[in-house]
This record gives sequence, C-alpha cells and structure tokens, in this order.
Amino acid sequence: IGDGWVNHGVVEQNAIMLASVSMEMRDTITSILQEYGYSGKPYSKESPQEFEGYQCFSIKTTWYHKETAQFLREEIGHGAYNKRLPSFWLNTTDKFRWGLLSGLLDTDGTVGTDKNGRVSVSYFTVSEELAYSVQALCNSLGLTAGVNIFIRKNKDNRKEFTVSLNNSSIMA
Repeated sequence: IGDGWVNHGVVEQNAIMLASVSMEMRDTITSILQEYGYSGKPYSKESPQEFEGYQCFSIKTTWYHKETAQFLREEIGHGAYNKRLPSFWLNTTDKFRWGLLSGLLDTDGTVGTDKNGRVSVSYFTVSEELAYSVQALCNSLGLTAGVNIFIRKNKDNRKEFTVSLNNSSIMA
C-alpha cells in the first residue's frame, strides 16, 4: 500500500506524504482530503528503479493541508521514534483492525519460514509506544504476539522493537 508520514519541519509542517507504488492510492487519498476541504493539487514524483534485476516503480506524493496534517500529527505522531496508532483504533470494527494490521505488516513487517518450516510474522519499529500498540492490536484480533527489544549497535545505541506473532495463533 505505502508508507506515509506527516512532516514536522518548520517550513513544511503542513505536508502529508506517502510513498507507494499505486497511483490509485494517491487519487483515493486526494478525494478523501477534498471531502475535508483540500482544494490543492498533490505534488507527485515518480521514481522508476531496478531491484534484483526487475524494473520497479514508486511514487512519492505530497499534499499540503494544515488541518489534516495537524490531526494526523496529533493522532499518529511524527518522526519514527514518536509514531503510534491513532487513539480511536480500539473502537473500530474487526475489519478495520485487520486492515490496519495488514497495512502495518505491508510496510514494516516480514513474513517467512524458519529452518523447521514454521511460518514467522514480525513487525519492526523504533517506537516503543507503537510496538506495544501493535501487540495490543494483534491481541484484539485473537492473535498472540510478543515484543522483543534490541539495542542498536551504532553511535546512538537506541532501542529497536520487534513484534513477533506466535506461530500457533497465525495458523489457527
């Protein structure tokens, strides 16, 4: 789907950004923003690239809409270390929560198998609040998840968090 963020710089604090492979996603978000008073035209930059011998495409789109940017900044935070799920997620339908989990895994998750052929599903973040919220999201959907904490081995020694889904709950 895509990876989005709200800029928090002084110059572009009203910017809402999304990197995706879908022009349809850009158009859908533009339509939604128009329902909330957006009258501008999004700025999009297309980036063709090659990955492992395959031609790929991505598009980065920016919308400038002060009210929506402020709302998103308040609800989901800004910057990788401050990200969180929106406050209303607990009061949503199962369908919405499955979609939320799917989007999170699409952008910052992995699905694979271990050496014994067991399926593994993990989500990675540097935001502690987001990690524990994703764990709660999984639990709200009947999945069992745990959070592992790792210390980065670089100059800042910051924490990284991995939310791992229990194999038996994935296969249930």
